[in-house]
Amino acid sequence: MADAPTATVAKWRRLTDLLLKLTEIGKISWEKTAQEGKYLTSMGSETIVLQEMEAVDERGNPHPFFKISIHNFIDEEVDSFTDDDIGGMPYFSRIRDMIRVIERKATGAEETLDELISRLDELDPDRIPF
Repeated sequence: MADAPTATVAKWRRLTDLLLKLTEIGKISWEKTAQEGKYLTSMGSETIVLQEMEAVDERGNPHPFFKISIHNFIDEEVDSFTDDDIGGMPYFSRIRDMIRVIERKATGAEETLDELISRLDELDPDRIPF
């Protein structure tokens, strides 16, 4: 866990909660970068970077985690934290789910699925028109 003041950790949690919520409802769009597992979104002159990373524990086992960093207008990292810094597993799971949403939007999977369901609904003889 980062050695950060309680107020800072609370702000990191609030930022993460907002990113999760606004991504889920489509208010924030993320760009996939050339680096695997790295995504970014811009808010004014700041950029938020979400990165899936891996550490190795004391037994040599891989330990995945997520890092969120904030970059200023000249792309300097001004702050960063991990899911462990803000509460561990509950945040890890929520961020992992958000990345799945980001990936599906980036590939067009959700739009394709919606289109196919709509077309199949039209062919369904049991469909009740509204």
